[in-house]
Amino acid sequence: MKSEGDVFDILLGQFPQHCQKYYESVIDQNRAILARSSNSRGARNDIAVACLMIGRYDEALAELNTLEKYYPGKFETLANFAALYRATGDYGRSIEYSVKALRLNPEGNLGVGQYHLKMLRFLESTSGPGAKVPTNSFLGFPYSDFPNSISPDNPQRQSDHLTKLTTLMRAEPKFADGMLALGDYLYTKHDWRQAFVAYLRAKQLGHPNPQELDRRIDLVYGKLRLYVWTHTELPPRWLEDRDAADRSLAEDVAKAEGWLARYQEIEAQMIPVGVEVAAADVERELINRGFPRVVPRDYGLRRGGLGYVLTLHGLLITGSISYAFLWIVLKFRKLVIRLTETGKRVPA
Repeated sequence: MKSEGDVFDILLGQFPQHCQKYYESVIDQNRAILARSSNSRGARNDIAVACLMIGRYDEALAELNTLEKYYPGKFETLANFAALYRATGDYGRSIEYSVKALRLNPEGNLGVGQYHLKMLRFLESTSGPGAKVPTNSFLGFPYSDFPNSISPDNPQRQSDHLTKLTTLMRAEPKFADGMLALGDYLYTKHDWRQAFVAYLRAKQLGHPNPQELDRRIDLVYGKLRLYVWTHTELPPRWLEDRDAADRSLAEDVAKAEGWLARYQEIEAQMIPVGVEVAAADVERELINRGFPRVVPRDYGLRRGGLGYVLTLHGLLITGSISYAFLWIVLKFRKLVIRLTETGKRVPA
């Protein structure tokens, strides 16, 4: 079964993200630029983004308002307004600014085009007092069409779809319907194991349509069951309980969160003021200190154990062993009987 590059790290949210010290150094560096040149649009924009990334929303808003006052209608400003209001949960205003930004640049600042806007609309409709249980994915595919029409239908569009989806999920790792959509893509590629992980993560993240999610988990679990029954591998595999798989995944998500926290600690120790440290250097130091990334496990599958006996391969092997053992016992019994009878015929 095929795996899709770094999808596992995206499923766990296990990828480099800058520490607070980095963004604070960006703010300090660009404030120094503004002190020399108050008209520097780039410096003010960088300050706004850095403030946004570390939750200093009032400062970010003040910088964006200044930018809009002196440089009205710029794409970067509009896109950052959208990101700010997304972060504060004001989806209506975030959508408003996102629409304006996409008119200027249809690919958007993440390069995901309409995907980010569609995410905002999905979040608006499934949040707050008027929240609805969705019947379509954020991309517009009806949930009920699964597992048929759930992703683009030609290879080029599928590749573009995966790129945009994984890029979006790097920016929005807690977006439950994005996890579901990623699981749907993996399902179409017959990557049952990672699809199973994606659906479990969507469930852990509190997807607003748990019934559809459970239906997908049931279907992919059935695919895993068929895989176990029809594949012979050494060491052998067997299917574990779904709750056990969910617990194993939750443990690895916690480990991935710990990995990210250590990554940011080490980056903060390594970073000179205003200079970005290469992610590869930080990760190398992580490994030197004994903190490698969490490696994929076959969630839902185990190797060996008593559960293996219940698989088709296990039944064949254990049946063969049992037959051989019985044959040896019977042969030994016949030999004992023959020797016993021979002993009875010996003259006294």
